[in-house]
Amino acid sequence: RRKSAGRPVPKMIGLDSNETSVRAGAALGGIWAEGLDVSFRAADASQTGLESGSVSLVIARLLLPYVAVVPTVREMARILKPGGLAFFQLHAFGYYWSRFRRSFASPRTAFYYLRPILSGMVFAVTGHQPRHRLFQETALSAGMLARLAGEAGLTGEWEGGFRSKPMGAFRKGK
Repeated sequence: RRKSAGRPVPKMIGLDSNETSVRAGAALGGIWAEGLDVSFRAADASQTGLESGSVSLVIARLLLPYVAVVPTVREMARILKPGGLAFFQLHAFGYYWSRFRRSFASPRTAFYYLRPILSGMVFAVTGHQPRHRLFQETALSAGMLARLAGEAGLTGEWEGGFRSKPMGAFRKGK
């Protein structure tokens, strides 16, 4: 850790499953985060390869609708230090519903937005996400996230955002 104005500069790690995104993050990080300890690497969100209890803050903006939700939330809880904070933002049912309603003129586009709604309904009722590639994107509610975070050992600290894109901050117990 380097020091900046007498304070430690935190180490920051950006993860993405897509190598192109990792390269773009590294290139932009070199410009935007000059002088900071920033690195980027490819990793699956449910298997980051980071040590247990090694991370103080997780920011997962709009990640959860696109991944296996349960193992990813568990992984985020695992890597957090005691007292660490996880910040999540979702695409909720309302996000997909509003786009579905606006896209009736194009059945293909309408189906695109209907898929996550159906997947989210299956997940809400059964606790299992559909694994078929057409239904991997999943609409989630703030309540579903709070329940999953609690099951992973995280406690809700804050809720906000918009109804269609809710946000929540969760803390790992000490």
